[in-house]
Amino acid sequence: MLVQVLAFYGFHANDFLSSFFALSSGRGREANIIMRIFARNVFTFASFKFGMATFLLFFAFTFLPQTLGEYLIFFDTFIEGIVVANNIYVLQKGGKNV
Repeated sequence: MLVQVLAFYGFHANDFLSSFFALSSGRGREANIIMRIFARNVFTFASFKFGMATFLLFFAFTFLPQTLGEYLIFFDTFIEGIVVANNIYVLQKGGKNV
């Protein structure tokens, strides 16, 4: 389970860093409408991203059966991997949607 949690936070950190780099360099804009509100300030952006990740982790392992919680964390980590891959693609391409 430790590996799952490390991968979970690792992909969330990669998402934050790649999004922040794209936004601060002017190469991209936040595609998520809700996150766009928080992306104006690096502290609120990081706090909201990691706060939501921590809430999901807490919810998955506190209120769900263990197997279902593990599947939820795995699915979220998988989606974060896709998001990070897209962010890197947009950064390399020089596009606007991060």
